[in-house]
Amino acid sequence: MYAEVYINTPLLSLDKPFTYRIPKKLLGECAVGARCYVPFGYTNRLSEGIITNITEEVSFENIKEIKSVIDPMPLLSKKDIDLIFKMREDYYCTFYAAAKLFLPAGSEQKKEEWVNLTDKFTFEEACSLVKRSALQERLLMLLNNAGGSMEMTAIRAEMGKGARGQVNALIKKGIATLEFKSIKKVSEKTVKVAYYSCDEDAYLLAEKMRKKSPVQAKIIEFLANGGKYTISDIMAECEASRNSIEALNIKGIIEFEEKRILRSPVEDKEERSLAFEATDEQKTAIEKIKNAKRGTFLIHGVTGSGKTEVYLQLVEDVIRMGKQAIVLVPEISLTPQITDRFYKRFGSVVAIMHSALSLGERYDEYSRIRKGEAKVVVGARSAIFAPVRDLGIIIVDEEHEYSYKSETTPKYHAIEVARMRAESFDCPLVLASATPSAESYYKAECGEYTLIELTKRYNLNPLPKVEIVDMRKELEEGNRTVLSRSLAKGMYENLRNGEQTILFLNRRGFSTFVSCRDCGFVYMCPNCSVSLTYHASNDTLNCHICSHRQGRDALCPECGSRKIKDFGAGTQKAERQIAEIFPTAKVVRMDADTTGGKNGHEKVLSEFEKDESDILLGTQMVSKGLDFPRVTLVGALAADASLFSDDFRAQERTFALICQVSGRAGRGDKEGRAVIQTYAPENRVLQLAAKQDYKAFYRDEIAFRKAFGYPPFEHIVNILITGEDEEKCEKCAALVLAELKVAEGVRSEGAILYGPHDAPIKKIQGRYRKRIWFKIKDSKALGKDFRKMLGAKRPEGIQITVDIDPYSMS
Repeated sequence: MYAEVYINTPLLSLDKPFTYRIPKKLLGECAVGARCYVPFGYTNRLSEGIITNITEEVSFENIKEIKSVIDPMPLLSKKDIDLIFKMREDYYCTFYAAAKLFLPAGSEQKKEEWVNLTDKFTFEEACSLVKRSALQERLLMLLNNAGGSMEMTAIRAEMGKGARGQVNALIKKGIATLEFKSIKKVSEKTVKVAYYSCDEDAYLLAEKMRKKSPVQAKIIEFLANGGKYTISDIMAECEASRNSIEALNIKGIIEFEEKRILRSPVEDKEERSLAFEATDEQKTAIEKIKNAKRGTFLIHGVTGSGKTEVYLQLVEDVIRMGKQAIVLVPEISLTPQITDRFYKRFGSVVAIMHSALSLGERYDEYSRIRKGEAKVVVGARSAIFAPVRDLGIIIVDEEHEYSYKSETTPKYHAIEVARMRAESFDCPLVLASATPSAESYYKAECGEYTLIELTKRYNLNPLPKVEIVDMRKELEEGNRTVLSRSLAKGMYENLRNGEQTILFLNRRGFSTFVSCRDCGFVYMCPNCSVSLTYHASNDTLNCHICSHRQGRDALCPECGSRKIKDFGAGTQKAERQIAEIFPTAKVVRMDADTTGGKNGHEKVLSEFEKDESDILLGTQMVSKGLDFPRVTLVGALAADASLFSDDFRAQERTFALICQVSGRAGRGDKEGRAVIQTYAPENRVLQLAAKQDYKAFYRDEIAFRKAFGYPPFEHIVNILITGEDEEKCEKCAALVLAELKVAEGVRSEGAILYGPHDAPIKKIQGRYRKRIWFKIKDSKALGKDFRKMLGAKRPEGIQITVDIDPYSMS
């Protein structure tokens, strides 16, 4: 039997199946979807691979053998492998880069090669076989002194580069063998438990022992009910020492065993909620999706229209059928609230998946989902790869959000992967948003998606009243704080009435840059071509791209002037100014700096939900999905910050942010209002956002996209060439451009190539960045020539990545 194996390699040129013989001892373990270790290349380096096919016939000889199988059961199903191949083609990545997304966190194994002396020869006989080679003699002595076994890295450290050849020589002579060991990064967590195992009646035995060993008798009575208890529980309940428990084990009265403990990221409070009475619009939406059984649905529902209740009732129906559901949210910050809703409805059958969990928690949640113990998976983008085996529905909340697009290879979009998984399981895909992406709404207009409208708030309250404030006038009239007078007045009224306020500012830190007013010097990151942000909390300058951190000087490093000042306002500066204006108010800040620790998002939101704070100030984490009934005022402190970037999606991004953050107000019994602060109050996008007129905005946006050939009418292909040597990077980019000009797929589609030129951020983490991009009607028409070009050998240190329809051109 032979296996086709894809090797774990970043090189597209090696991304193809390699054939290996399955040794007899592994016939029962090798299966499609299992990981294995194989010798690869002329050095037979031990490499990890995935079996994608098993066959009985091959057309060539001298085939190497699989050395070992990593997983006792295959981690990938046939459906998973089919999807991995689709992603490989669509996103121009290697098979393994896509496959890793499906593997459990911590599944990467540390490989160890051990060289062991055989028992075929005595040490003296082995010495006589290698006496002509001083290096082989030295290796034999090392192995013998180490007790007959050494790890390959230790041998290489002693003998240098030629170690592998000497090891192979000993193996060929039958003196030594190679053994491969895998060490898991994470495994099941267990705890030792004890139970009564003696045939004699426990109570009678306890009575006999009470006089001489009263503590041991007490332990026996405690275990008499047949339960299994941890050592610490027994010690606490029986006031016993560990020695007393061990003594009973030695006497054969009790036995020990290891019991698995699940590391759950959520504490199940056993508090359950019943389904709300659905509105007529909600009932229509639920029935339409349930009756269709398959297809893609787009729910366009205003903020507060009860989309989450629609999700809950759809998921309840799926669980009733014995199937599983995946629910995606765009931000980790949204998972505490939506998780709470799902836990209260469904209990412990809910599993959580996102990157903020510990490795152990992610491993255990993966296991529960795979075994079918968890019926509902709630999580961020990566949850779309959850190991469900009987999927009944996929729901994508806030489907317009850009965080669903991966910025690392493979640069997939979670909605595209969700569509492929839904088709594979023949189940519905539900996309939902108050501000759908132009691409999704266009597909709904064309009939590719089924459009469902939720036009009213669940509590029938009106949408918040939105006021646009011209910050130019505020400056002219002497107001230099981050708060306009109108917003400050509204916050004062809220504090007086015991109501809460949410403030949105999409810039963290204290100030956006630090500059000298005499010579114009600006502190720049040494690794990235961006200015450093000042953080007052620890008095440091920080790069928000590579995390570089440094102190600031009292004098300008360039000219020695004292006129060095910070400019712009971030969440830290806003927090300080708000505290000065409202000294009695409790302000809680929510950004990457305050939520970095474990359960950081949950702690901040819990404090606000319990009315322990009056004002929630944050970045885009606070702009969507949050539902607090006492919030009646929302302020967008710099509404136009994202409006004038060089990204064609800038208007869509700004419109969605304003609508979403405004929608946090008035979700309880009282009406809400929002204040939008801007230096461009006449801008049409802001005007439409204030009216929350999505359809008028969509008509403008789709006309703009069509006129200039942007998605959904054409695809953008962005090729990024990076390297530490700028000159080498430039030469490679010019070569790639020349290759693209003659590539069949690019030429046949008549694509106009732009570049190469510097990316908007010229350097990131010490690597220079050159960009080539073009538009094309059908990205799949690029074909094998394009993939071959991407996989061609390049100068050392040069990396090329491709992104189809990027969400950031920086």
